Amino acid sequence: MRKARFVRYSLLLFLLTAPISVSPNAARPIAQNAPQTDASEEATTPYRKEFDMVWKAVRDRFYDEKMRGLDWSAVGERYRARLPEARDDRSFAALVNAMLGELKASHTRLFTPDDFEFYLLPALFGDDREQNRLTTRRRPALRHIGAMTRADQPGVVAAVLDGSPADLTGLQPGDVLVSVDGEPYQGLTQFGKNELVTIAYRRGDRTMTARVSPVNEAPLDALLNATRKSVTLLPLPNGRRAGYIRLWTMADTRFARELETAVRGKLHDTDGLILDIRDGFGGLPEGYADVFYRPDFTGWRRGHNGKNGESYATGYGKPLVVLTNQGTRSAKEMLAWTLQRSKRATLVGQRTAGAVLAMHGLPIRARTTEPFRFYLSLAVTDLTMEGERLEGRGVTPDVPVPSDADEAAWRREAMRVLAAKLPAPSHRAGDD
Repeated sequence: MRKARFVRYSLLLFLLTAPISVSPNAARPIAQNAPQTDASEEATTPYRKEFDMVWKAVRDRFYDEKMRGLDWSAVGERYRARLPEARDDRSFAALVNAMLGELKASHTRLFTPDDFEFYLLPALFGDDREQNRLTTRRRPALRHIGAMTRADQPGVVAAVLDGSPADLTGLQPGDVLVSVDGEPYQGLTQFGKNELVTIAYRRGDRTMTARVSPVNEAPLDALLNATRKSVTLLPLPNGRRAGYIRLWTMADTRFARELETAVRGKLHDTDGLILDIRDGFGGLPEGYADVFYRPDFTGWRRGHNGKNGESYATGYGKPLVVLTNQGTRSAKEMLAWTLQRSKRATLVGQRTAGAVLAMHGLPIRARTTEPFRFYLSLAVTDLTMEGERLEGRGVTPDVPVPSDADEAAWRREAMRVLAAKLPAPSHRAGDD
């Protein structure tokens, strides 16, 4: 029984760098040759304490105690010798992420205030309250325009949150953010300077500009609002309709409720459904598929006096298409695997990221009396699905979509596949 409970708990949180607060390797003894920081080194080289915090956290908590075959002490010494290259927070994070990259494991990365995850992960762990307490002047939880960029390709737009300023401006996946108010694009911190900013972005061989008003939102609220605004009805041939919803994360139960509310409400009387789980973040793997397996019927309920009656749906049993791409990660991959393996849905798109490890989140700072300037996500638990390991492999779609397809092409292909799954229109008298 204890083992079963542990497995269930270890699946609680998965994100782009999915947090989890269980650490099976936390009791590992400290290595004798661990990097050490002394006062003289700290005075001459910045970031030594932060570096050692990251290195030691990986040594003590990384899910593979053999460190993927690496001599972690030697790796630490090699990168520690390069600390003078760290001229600022961004270059320090780049150096640390180069070291973490040698582990070749998902969910293992250091984030700065330029990254969405810097705000999202502390919100899940509760560290955002500590950050606000330690900050002398309260800052917005997150100031952004809704353009999600790629970690491995700075400035390249991976996705645009539905209804966000970037969406209303017409920014599209694949666009490249060039500058903000004339300064080269660096990250989210640039959107906190002015109420109205001028962005320059490149699309193909064209460079365009736009005036955009950033918004202040808590990170989970931003993703929930985008999920809510994505709900759409799409026309299919023969007068039929498809429902569409983009699930931006599965981070907490609010998103499961939002999905179920849409599927049992506005989207219920459609002929088929498109569930978009591309990009965004992972989250809680449990409960999100339930609405697609329940008996689908409409009931009626009313109060004691017969007033305030309403109909309600219990589930959704019509054809289902799920959109996936290389940004579909973690718990979303588990959802895609479940829906495909059970033949409940047809997967359309690209192979998922193969990033299915549970993580621990840790604020990184030199002194506990200071606000943290970095946040570490670290893979601490390996996972399989019925013995199948998705880490490094991902889930292969049933119907592929080319990597260079634009958003309109993605939607057309999803609607084509969904229409093909629908039964032929019924024959009506007088149609001959």
